[in-house]
Amino acid sequence: AFGYFTPFATTPTMVSATVANTAITITYNEGVGCPATGADAAFVYDWTGSASGGTVTGCTAIGNVLTLTGTFILPSGTATIVYTAPTATNTTSNSVFASSNNSEFAATQTIVPPANTTAPTMVSATATGTAGGSGSLAITYNENVTCPTGSAAQLQADYTYNYTGV
Repeated sequence: AFGYFTPFATTPTMVSATVANTAITITYNEGVGCPATGADAAFVYDWTGSASGGTVTGCTAIGNVLTLTGTFILPSGTATIVYTAPTATNTTSNSVFASSNNSEFAATQTIVPPANTTAPTMVSATATGTAGGSGSLAITYNENVTCPTGSAAQLQADYTYNYTGV
Protein backbone atom coordinates (compact mmCIF):
# COMPACT_ATOMS: atom_id res chain seq x y z
CA ALA A 1 0.00 0.00 0.00
CA PHE A 2 1.15 3.48 -0.74
CA GLY A 3 0.85 6.46 1.54
CA TYR A 4 -0.17 9.94 0.61
CA PHE A 5 1.38 13.33 0.99
CA THR A 6 0.04 16.01 3.27
CA PRO A 7 0.60 19.60 2.15
CA PHE A 8 3.34 21.33 4.10
CA ALA A 9 1.60 23.84 6.34
CA THR A 10 3.26 27.03 7.48
CA THR A 11 2.02 30.01 9.38
CA PRO A 12 2.48 33.40 7.73
CA THR A 13 5.04 35.30 9.79
CA MET A 14 6.07 38.95 9.50
CA VAL A 15 9.74 39.27 8.51
CA SER A 16 10.22 43.02 8.00
CA ALA A 17 8.21 46.22 7.70
CA THR A 18 8.53 49.80 6.51
CA VAL A 19 6.29 52.77 7.23
CA ALA A 20 5.59 55.70 4.91
CA ASN A 21 3.03 58.50 5.26
CA THR A 22 0.29 56.62 3.37
CA ALA A 23 1.34 52.96 3.47
CA ILE A 24 2.88 50.32 5.67
CA THR A 25 4.52 47.44 3.80
CA ILE A 26 5.08 44.16 5.61
CA THR A 27 7.14 41.34 4.12
CA TYR A 28 6.10 37.84 5.20
CA ASN A 29 7.95 34.51 5.12
CA GLU A 30 5.62 33.32 2.34
CA GLY A 31 2.94 34.56 -0.02
CA VAL A 32 -0.07 35.98 1.79
CA GLY A 33 -3.55 37.22 1.13
CA CYS A 34 -5.72 39.64 3.05
CA PRO A 35 -9.24 40.96 2.63
CA ALA A 36 -9.42 44.53 1.33
CA THR A 37 -11.10 45.80 4.51
CA GLY A 38 -11.90 42.78 6.70
CA ALA A 39 -8.54 42.62 8.51
CA ASP A 40 -8.01 46.38 8.96
CA ALA A 41 -8.89 46.42 12.66
CA ALA A 42 -6.54 43.49 13.30
CA PHE A 43 -3.51 45.75 12.68
CA VAL A 44 -2.41 48.41 15.16
CA TYR A 45 0.48 50.75 14.40
CA ASP A 46 2.04 52.63 17.31
CA TRP A 47 4.67 55.08 16.07
CA THR A 48 6.37 55.36 19.50
CA GLY A 49 5.54 51.86 20.71
CA SER A 50 2.53 53.11 22.67
CA ALA A 51 1.00 56.12 20.85
CA SER A 52 -1.20 55.49 17.83
CA GLY A 53 0.54 56.36 14.59
CA GLY A 54 -2.54 56.18 12.40
CA THR A 55 -5.40 53.91 11.41
CA VAL A 56 -5.30 51.20 8.78
CA THR A 57 -8.03 51.70 6.17
CA GLY A 58 -7.18 49.03 3.58
CA CYS A 59 -5.15 45.92 2.91
CA THR A 60 -3.70 44.41 -0.28
CA ALA A 61 -1.15 41.67 -0.88
CA ILE A 62 1.06 40.72 -3.80
CA GLY A 63 3.29 37.72 -3.26
CA ASN A 64 4.84 37.90 0.19
CA VAL A 65 4.33 41.69 0.55
CA LEU A 66 1.24 42.96 2.33
CA THR A 67 0.43 46.68 2.07
CA LEU A 68 -1.71 48.50 4.61
CA THR A 69 -3.11 51.86 3.54
CA GLY A 70 -4.01 54.80 5.75
CA THR A 71 -2.39 57.97 7.03
CA PHE A 72 0.57 57.32 9.29
CA ILE A 73 3.15 59.16 11.39
CA LEU A 74 6.67 58.07 10.52
CA PRO A 75 8.14 55.75 13.17
CA SER A 76 10.41 56.60 16.05
CA GLY A 77 13.01 54.11 17.29
CA THR A 78 10.40 52.18 19.28
CA ALA A 79 7.52 51.85 16.81
CA THR A 80 5.52 48.61 16.65
CA ILE A 81 3.07 46.98 14.28
CA VAL A 82 0.84 44.43 15.98
CA TYR A 83 -1.38 41.94 14.16
CA THR A 84 -4.00 40.36 16.42
CA ALA A 85 -5.57 37.23 15.00
CA PRO A 86 -9.37 37.18 15.37
CA THR A 87 -10.72 35.50 18.50
CA ALA A 88 -13.58 34.15 16.41
CA THR A 89 -12.99 31.71 13.57
CA ASN A 90 -10.30 32.79 11.10
CA THR A 91 -11.58 33.19 7.55
CA THR A 92 -10.22 34.70 4.36
CA SER A 93 -12.69 37.56 5.02
CA ASN A 94 -11.23 38.62 8.38
CA SER A 95 -7.63 37.36 8.57
CA VAL A 96 -4.21 37.32 6.92
CA PHE A 97 -3.77 33.90 5.29
CA ALA A 98 -1.18 31.91 3.36
CA SER A 99 -1.86 32.30 -0.37
CA SER A 100 -0.62 28.76 -1.02
CA ASN A 101 -3.01 27.26 1.54
CA ASN A 102 -5.87 29.55 2.50
CA SER A 103 -6.65 27.46 5.58
CA GLU A 104 -3.37 28.57 7.20
CA PHE A 105 -3.75 31.86 9.03
CA ALA A 106 -1.32 34.31 10.62
CA ALA A 107 -1.08 34.16 14.40
CA THR A 108 -0.96 37.20 16.68
CA GLN A 109 2.47 38.78 16.24
CA THR A 110 4.45 42.03 16.59
CA ILE A 111 7.17 43.52 14.42
CA VAL A 112 9.34 46.61 14.97
CA PRO A 113 9.86 48.71 11.81
CA PRO A 114 13.08 50.69 11.50
CA ALA A 115 12.98 54.31 12.60
CA ASN A 116 12.66 56.87 9.85
CA THR A 117 16.15 57.85 8.74
CA THR A 118 15.29 59.82 5.62
CA ALA A 119 15.56 63.58 6.00
CA PRO A 120 12.57 65.54 4.67
CA THR A 121 13.27 67.21 1.33
CA MET A 122 11.64 70.20 -0.34
CA VAL A 123 9.57 69.27 -3.38
CA SER A 124 8.30 72.69 -4.45
CA ALA A 125 7.95 76.28 -3.24
CA THR A 126 5.71 79.23 -4.04
CA ALA A 127 6.65 82.79 -3.13
CA THR A 128 4.10 85.59 -2.87
CA GLY A 129 5.00 89.14 -1.99
CA THR A 130 4.86 92.82 -2.61
CA ALA A 131 7.33 95.36 -3.91
CA GLY A 132 7.91 96.44 -0.30
CA GLY A 133 9.41 93.08 0.55
CA SER A 134 6.69 91.48 2.65
CA GLY A 135 5.00 88.22 1.70
CA SER A 136 5.15 84.52 2.30
CA LEU A 137 6.93 81.42 1.14
CA ALA A 138 4.94 78.15 0.94
CA ILE A 139 7.13 75.05 0.82
CA THR A 140 5.93 71.52 0.04
CA TYR A 141 7.95 68.63 1.47
CA ASN A 142 8.06 64.95 0.51
CA GLU A 143 6.62 64.00 3.93
CA ASN A 144 4.87 65.57 6.90
CA VAL A 145 7.07 68.06 8.77
CA THR A 146 6.78 70.22 11.87
CA CYS A 147 7.85 73.86 11.74
CA PRO A 148 10.22 75.14 14.39
CA THR A 149 8.87 77.50 17.01
CA GLY A 150 10.39 80.81 18.02
CA SER A 151 10.41 84.46 17.16
CA ALA A 152 9.88 85.65 13.59
CA ALA A 153 13.54 86.68 13.44
CA GLN A 154 14.66 83.18 14.44
CA LEU A 155 12.39 81.53 11.89
CA GLN A 156 13.49 83.90 9.13
CA ALA A 157 17.11 83.07 9.86
CA ASP A 158 16.34 79.38 9.22
CA TYR A 159 15.48 80.08 5.57
CA THR A 160 17.17 82.02 2.80
CA TYR A 161 15.21 83.15 -0.25
CA ASN A 162 17.23 84.44 -3.18
CA TYR A 163 15.29 86.17 -5.91
CA THR A 164 17.13 86.27 -9.24
CA GLY A 165 14.30 87.44 -11.50
CA VAL A 166 13.54 90.85 -12.96
